[in-house]
Amino acid sequence: MAKKEAPRLVTPRLTLRRLTETDILAMSRLFVDAEVTRYLTGDTPPSDEHSMLKIVRARRETEWAITLTATGEFLGIALMPKITADYLGEIGCVLLREFWRNSYATEALDTLITHSRATLGLKQLCARIDSENVASRRLTEKLGFALDAVLPEADFGGRVCDLAYYSKKL
Repeated sequence: MAKKEAPRLVTPRLTLRRLTETDILAMSRLFVDAEVTRYLTGDTPPSDEHSMLKIVRARRETEWAITLTATGEFLGIALMPKITADYLGEIGCVLLREFWRNSYATEALDTLITHSRATLGLKQLCARIDSENVASRRLTEKLGFALDAVLPEADFGGRVCDLAYYSKKL
């Protein structure tokens, strides 16, 4: 049985497509930048080619490379790390630092919101964010998510932080 792969999602500026082995070099730049990984979950980001190759070859249907539609240049990764009971999905993304502050994250996540509702039939989305990550919190609120709670000293994938939990009805 063939593995399901992430569907291609296209906007005027961005294409979200499945990760490929050609993305590994750009992924390594993404995951070695301490400023980029500062607020990620405690799960150790992949730091070697073998680990990144495993991610690419897993071909999960909820992990996308974010690329520029015009050039195909790799900007980062968008993902839905968890979908529960075909009802609730979690979303997130991480971009190379040189692509911050260009509304690419807004566009990529807005595309995932539309995909979640129209294609996956989800009823609600959530985002878990380190409460100190002000930029991601602003972005999430801009996308119409409501802050449900800030959990003090919570487990964030093996790292302890004050965790902001956002949700959005679809």
